[in-house]
Amino acid sequence: MAEGVPAPGKAELDRAGWCGLAHLNPSDAPIFILQGEHDFGSAATAVATKISDSAPCNGSVIAAFFTLTEAKTGGTGDDDTCISTDSGASTKLTGEVELDMSDTVYKNALGSVVGVAPSATPTFSKGDDIYAYTNAQTTRGAGKYNVVIVCKKTS
Repeated sequence: MAEGVPAPGKAELDRAGWCGLAHLNPSDAPIFILQGEHDFGSAATAVATKISDSAPCNGSVIAAFFTLTEAKTGGTGDDDTCISTDSGASTKLTGEVELDMSDTVYKNALGSVVGVAPSATPTFSKGDDIYAYTNAQTTRGAGKYNVVIVCKKTS
């Protein structure tokens, strides 16, 4: 078989282009991914973590997924986390994910994954900062999410 020629019955694909995913160069594809770690357990106050330090293009959130990488400890209430274009969560791009620390089977278990749908206004502009935001919980001492945001380029 000649070098660079796929075997019979095998297609050679540039999967990033084929899927429309370009997490390294979002301006070239209609769908892209933003990812980061959100250490909401680092303080009992509200915590905002910048996931994107300047959106690469105008876009819209399709969905966000949160994987628990450190179980929550401390606090007496549930934690609510969302995706927002500001550090105070006044401009929410998604609904909220609630972490019930007493639910050690599904929500407060290492490796658990929860997803959230976009809000009524899930759009952001090129250059916007995008945050994961978790509300304050007294005496909270630990908790981390790996955050994956699936976005669609709008213009």
